[in-house]
Amino acid sequence: MRQKRILVVDDELFIAHILEFCLAMEGYDVVATGRGEEVSQLIAGLPLDLAIIDFTLPDTCGLDLARELVANERLREIPIILLTTDSDEIDMKEVGRAGVRTIVTKPINTPELIKTISVLFDASPIEEDEFAETG
Repeated sequence: MRQKRILVVDDELFIAHILEFCLAMEGYDVVATGRGEEVSQLIAGLPLDLAIIDFTLPDTCGLDLARELVANERLREIPIILLTTDSDEIDMKEVGRAGVRTIVTKPINTPELIKTISVLFDASPIEEDEFAETG
């Protein structure tokens, strides 16, 4: 059985690398980048099981990137976690429509994030307006 592959997109590269390290220690195969424009090339042809995307990226909005992933038939069902420093600034209905399953606020509680990922891997697909917020 292959390792679950997780995409991490965060322009704060130290966060991307910390997540990459922590998730790899949990047995996940991690692909990390700091730019949304690199995602298509990074994941082309690769199986992908989950995406963790920062809301604020230098070249795109995290929600737009989530929409791109959901629009891809191959990736349509993957859980998406949105990272943000302030969930109050985000339209929650828009988040659900973009395919995001949960929001995690920064600073990231890594053990809680790992637990959330485990739950998402065990969960069945949900409706577009259902998601959870963790902090």
